[in-house]
Amino acid sequence: MNSENKEVKEAELNDIPLIDEKNLRELAMDICDGKIFHDRLIDPNRFKQDVGMVFMPLALGGLEGVKPKTIGLMYEYYDKAGPRSVNGMPCFFSFNIIHRDNLPDLQKYMEEIEYFKSKFTGNKEKEKDLVNKSFADGLNKGSEG
Repeated sequence: MNSENKEVKEAELNDIPLIDEKNLRELAMDICDGKIFHDRLIDPNRFKQDVGMVFMPLALGGLEGVKPKTIGLMYEYYDKAGPRSVNGMPCFFSFNIIHRDNLPDLQKYMEEIEYFKSKFTGNKEKEKDLVNKSFADGLNKGSEG
């Protein structure tokens, strides 16, 4: 494919819409409360093999028409998981995507929530839970590309 056709094809793809602050804050609370499974929880060494088995619509072309560079995070609520799992992870028949430009604010909100939780419980030495560590590690890796 020549570069002109590639540019036209890229122009036909859609951006992922940005999430407003209110919904982004709710999402941060749900992630911190452990209600959401996200792609940062997938082993990076097995990501390509497992992501389509976890988020099944991906294996069926679920990202067709989406600009790959706008993808920030794929997630779904645990209560929407199917009855089976793969490699210890849930399987979903649906998923949501967050625009990569929303990730810094999402991370900030999650850090605020964890700070207030630790203040409320009086646990000043408490580390952020594994879910949020995985998210932050993945966020830092994802923002490099």
